[in-house]
Amino acid sequence: MEECGDSHGHNIDLFKESSETLDQEATFFPASKEFAYLKDKSYAEQIEALKFQLDIAKRRMEKEISRCTKLEDKGLRILFGGYYKREE
Repeated sequence: MEECGDSHGHNIDLFKESSETLDQEATFFPASKEFAYLKDKSYAEQIEALKFQLDIAKRRMEKEISRCTKLEDKGLRILFGGYYKREE
């Protein structure tokens, strides 16, 4: 544990604090379609709820990546438009 904390810069106290915060916040449970506290549900329901949140985060990241890629291509076309025309 010490090795991991020192080499990667992860703080175990910060992990404990964020874990306690999660226990106190209401979370959406997709199976029952309700908001409840994590500590009040079984481990299987907790895992399902956290997977649901992770899937939402992944979808947002993918959407943001595609948007940024489009903007980057557009910016490159504007910056290097003459070079692209000359190449064609």
